Amino acid sequence: MKILISLLRCIIAVYVFFSLYLFFFQESYIFFPSNYTTPLPSDLPIQSVKFQTSDSLQLHGWYLDNQADKTVLFFHGNAGTVAGRVEQMEIFDALNLNALIFDYRGYGLSKGQIKREQDLYEDAEAAFYFLHQDKNIPLNQIILWGRSLGGAVAIDTAQDKSVLATIVESTFISMNAMAREQYPFFPTDLLLRYAFPSDQKIQNITMPLLIIHSSEDKTIPFSHGQALFQLASEPKQFLEIRGTHDDGFIRSKEPYMSAIQQLLETH
Repeated sequence: MKILISLLRCIIAVYVFFSLYLFFFQESYIFFPSNYTTPLPSDLPIQSVKFQTSDSLQLHGWYLDNQADKTVLFFHGNAGTVAGRVEQMEIFDALNLNALIFDYRGYGLSKGQIKREQDLYEDAEAAFYFLHQDKNIPLNQIILWGRSLGGAVAIDTAQDKSVLATIVESTFISMNAMAREQYPFFPTDLLLRYAFPSDQKIQNITMPLLIIHSSEDKTIPFSHGQALFQLASEPKQFLEIRGTHDDGFIRSKEPYMSAIQQLLETH
């Protein structure tokens, strides 16, 4: 009996330890910042830009200037930097769009460190303000576009904004939903400090919305994209693609480009 009680205490201690670890060090499970840099692509009209957040941090990004009448504000996922998004810039260039891809605080050449969920939203607002105020781009010419974690940031930014359109790729319903699926034996609702509740925000997007998700996505299940689409307000469209979480937009390039081109031509 004593052995059983000792074993039970050990199990409880380990459970409490991992629960506390998840609570205090969850940033290491969610964010994978990199300082990777590379020279600007010489074959695209890209310039390096810097702008400040409301809490006085300097963020860095790449701005593709095609002198076009539509401009993308792109929010990347939880890993990598703008330097690894050349293929994405080539897509924007092929669509004849201007585009700003920037790094969140702590990524690439951007200063600071993510310490709370609100930090990403403040970074997004700073980038949005940079385009609208510094680059003098009207709201109805801005397209908010996010992939993976960046989709949650795009959804938050798009709420009640009269932008041209919002595009969300390979994005989760909420971080809580993802955590419950990956850590079913832990009280994630209590432990998680980064909720990213897109399911509670997406209905606040009133302008055209395109949701893209791969049915072969093993990182963020296809059901998350479907659920977001069901919750979203009209006008909305859904595009099912093929490929992994990271390469779906490349493997399904033809229908991917076609759907986006149609969205741009319609609105």
